[in-house]
Amino acid sequence: MAALIRASGIAAMLGGLAWSAKAVLDGMGLSTPGFDPGDALLFAAPPLFFAGLAGLYRRYAAEVAAIGRAGFTQSFIGLAVLALGFPLRFVIDPGQAIRIPAFGLLILAIGLALLGFGTLKTGALPRWNFLPVAMGLLIPFGTLAGGIEPLRAALSALFGAGWAMLGYILWSASGSTEPGPPRAK
Repeated sequence: MAALIRASGIAAMLGGLAWSAKAVLDGMGLSTPGFDPGDALLFAAPPLFFAGLAGLYRRYAAEVAAIGRAGFTQSFIGLAVLALGFPLRFVIDPGQAIRIPAFGLLILAIGLALLGFGTLKTGALPRWNFLPVAMGLLIPFGTLAGGIEPLRAALSALFGAGWAMLGYILWSASGSTEPGPPRAK
């Protein structure tokens, strides 16, 4: 089981790098209208995030408060909507289809915030208890900065970096399934 958790950490790191790379491409103005080759990065990121979240759930769910477990569920739903929403942009009217990934991001933001409050309450993540809350807050801040492209791109890149960091936690020794010393509450 430890190998699967480590593999989920690698998936989360790759998803975070893909998300951040797309944000940097957008911020530099290298995106093109219509089909953008960088959109493949967006298609890849949510399933990789899903794998990372599954590993995080497997490793830390028992240590997270009930509100955090509800956050896991909501985050899984948000990622599923996000993963389905990106390809739908090419099937239905793009003006309408953009609402689906946006709704998925909103669900994911709330789920990550709940998960983060659960980890803050119990100290489940070693030294990184604030990370899910920070990732959840980056989504609405990025939405509010939508008109300021460099700021929006920077916040989106930080969101991807948060997933990469979460993946590193799972991949590293701190993500092993061996019980550690009791945490102070």
